[in-house]
Formats: sequence, C-alpha cells, structure tokens
Amino acid sequence: MKKNNKKLSIKAILDAGHIPAGMELFKAGNESQLKTIYKWINESDVYMLILSGRYGSIESNSGKSYTQLITIHTTLNEFIRDYHLIGWIRNTSGNDTTELIKENNTLLKEINLLK
Repeated sequence: MKKNNKKLSIKAILDAGHIPAGMELFKAGNESQLKTIYKWINESDVYMLILSGRYGSIESNSGKSYTQLITIHTTLNEFIRDYHLIGWIRNTSGNDTTELIKENNTLLKEINLLK
C-alpha cells in the first residue's frame, strides 16, 4: 500500500473509534518480532489483514479505493454488532477493588497454610 493510502487507512480506523496496530508501530526490543506480532494479534478483538500488490479500483467522487471506503468501516462495525466486542475501554466507573484484594489475600493465606 502506498504511504499516503496507508495513512488514509489508519485514519479511517481511528475515525471509526478503533486503535490500529501495524508492524511499523512496534517498538524495538528483546522479544522477537514474531512473538510481538502474535501477542498483538491475541490481544486484539479483531484482526484485519489487507494485502495487495496495488491500491485497487478508485471511486471517482472520493478518490479512495472501494476497500478503504467500505470494508474498514463496515466490517469493523459489523464485527462489533455481531460479536458484541468490548475493545479497549478505560475504567471510568470507579470500581472499588478493596473487597477483591481482601479476598485474594485470604485465599493466598489459605494456600500457604495448605502447603
């Protein structure tokens, strides 16, 4: 995909309210790239792979490819609707985890006694 077209695809994903993850966004690190790719795929609600040797047919009014115009927005919205995906959501509900922490500590004590 040409550089400008790739930027447009990323913009379309962001405009749809999703977070794109491409190999160019991966940081350098000790883990192999393949391990990092598998991790990102496994943590994603949706994995969309667009491969092409060329940009494709262009719709005359917008100047965008049909894939860019329809598939990205439509497909992501269909996945969200059909599979009830949650995606990345910030915890703004102010859930109090104090009781969970207490229960966890109690269970850890029981485990240690059983050992």
